[in-house]
Amino acid sequence: MALSELSDCISKGDETKDTVEARLLAAAIEAYLSTLSDEARNLFLGRYYFFDSLRDAAAYCQISQSKAKSILYRTRQGLRVYLQKEGWML
Repeated sequence: MALSELSDCISKGDETKDTVEARLLAAAIEAYLSTLSDEARNLFLGRYYFFDSLRDAAAYCQISQSKAKSILYRTRQGLRVYLQKEGWML
């Protein structure tokens, strides 16, 4: 009974596990991004972190949209391979 009274004050085990896994995944993504060129990293962050449009992300990287699409595709594929090697099930 006492623990049920505290349930709104403490996190559940699943929430803590999810938080830890999210932080570990973020660290793995950061490690992968650190291996990229500045252009690929900035494009990836602009598109998927800041949610910029493809046109805007390409513009501030001073590249065409088709080149931006290509870089983003290769970056996503590389990230997938990297995460699988690190043990993340996708």
